[in-house]
Amino acid sequence: MDTTSTAHGTNDRVPGPPTRPAPAGPPIRFGSVDPGELVTTRLGVRITDWSAGRLVGTLPVAGNRDRYGRLDSAAHAVLAETLGSVAAALDLGPGGIVLGQELSCAHHEDVRDGTVTGVCVPVHRGDTAATYEISITDAGTRRLCTARLTCRLRRAPHSSVHRKA
Repeated sequence: MDTTSTAHGTNDRVPGPPTRPAPAGPPIRFGSVDPGELVTTRLGVRITDWSAGRLVGTLPVAGNRDRYGRLDSAAHAVLAETLGSVAAALDLGPGGIVLGQELSCAHHEDVRDGTVTGVCVPVHRGDTAATYEISITDAGTRRLCTARLTCRLRRAPHSSVHRKA
């Protein structure tokens, strides 16, 4: 997922559920694409909380099932890639571009209803690449999927923002 960022955070690892009410959305712009055209819109991905070093989002199971009635594993991948890319864009700062480079998803359990929650935390933040771990759980906090996303970072020309984990 390519994103253009306008904000950044720091490297704090804070696991657990969201700590504040759902905001309207993180302060980033996704280029000139109509939001209705984004796969995240079609699947119902919502960013529900973000803070320094932590990003949380949700995805409904309804409308995203496989032929057996479970949440499709591709939906887990979309949620993970979205959270990691948005976190990287927030970390990168104004004018930078994030390019998803590698996504790995380990599927542990399945879920048939409700909403799943992804919590994204940085593993490594360098000048040209960043890696994030995304844990996806059900409402009972049962871990369904563990994902890792590595992104290539293209900083804006003359950017003074350089961050290491």
